[in-house]
Amino acid sequence: MYYPNFKDTIAASPYIFTLGVAGDSGSGKTTFTEGIRNIFGTDLVSTISLDDYHVSTVTAAGSRD
Repeated sequence: MYYPNFKDTIAASPYIFTLGVAGDSGSGKTTFTEGIRNIFGTDLVSTISLDDYHVSTVTAAGSRD
């Protein structure tokens, strides 16, 4: 009996899967999501990271854009 691996099953699916990862600072969220990307590949995984999102909104003078 043939059992396709999970990556092939996801790749062949007509559905879009969304996985949200939340946790305390330093809890391994980035490590976990990098692992998912390594397993499934960049052709199947897109990552939206909000690490340090607030830094990009502050100018050198310290005021917000």
